[in-house]
Amino acid sequence: MSPNALQLIPTRFSASLRSGWLVFVALLGLSAVRRWLLSQASAQRPGSRPSRSGAPPSGGTRSFQGGGGGGGGGASSASRGRVPSSTGRPASPPSRGRPPSGGAAHRGAPEAPFAGPASEAELGPWHFNGHRRWLWMHDGLKANGWIELGASGTLQTSFGGGGTGSWERRSTGELLVSFGRCLHVLELLQQPEEAVPMFCMRERTMKDGSQSRGGAGRTKGRLDV
Repeated sequence: MSPNALQLIPTRFSASLRSGWLVFVALLGLSAVRRWLLSQASAQRPGSRPSRSGAPPSGGTRSFQGGGGGGGGGASSASRGRVPSSTGRPASPPSRGRPPSGGAAHRGAPEAPFAGPASEAELGPWHFNGHRRWLWMHDGLKANGWIELGASGTLQTSFGGGGTGSWERRSTGELLVSFGRCLHVLELLQQPEEAVPMFCMRERTMKDGSQSRGGAGRTKGRLDV
């Protein structure tokens, strides 16, 4: 072998070694890039899937309402106005237009404002020398409020801090009086001419259809003279 050929052997070996090292470094770089991409994809995935039975995954603090990691990728059930039920399923959204609870829910539409004193023709047998205000005696003995019959079926009352209502005279001579939560059927009592006119409450019903707490037959009224 010539001396020149012997000199080329280390040069070729060095070039091959250099090429192999570059390939190795390139593979390491590709592997690192691949691991980084996988970690990013994993971080952007939503939380672990619930099991088929609907139970949350073990060891996790989020049930199915949990969103994606980081900055709110998925809105929670509470942020959508829903509360998860104990069955693992979202509860029904709150219904809209539902009336508020309490007395305001049972009063119905607001009554018309008081339109002044009722006429004699409107009052019929309930007209007593221009007196239109009646003292209300819940226990039949002591006055605890009053109602006043107004024109066009309007009514004002001292109950509820001063409110309005309505009334209607039936063909039987009874009055159907509405104020607060109740409808009241009032009937004039037979009295001597010199006695102060009085009525009794023959019937009371709740506007919302619930059970009345009684009072019919006991509650009475007396003309305020």
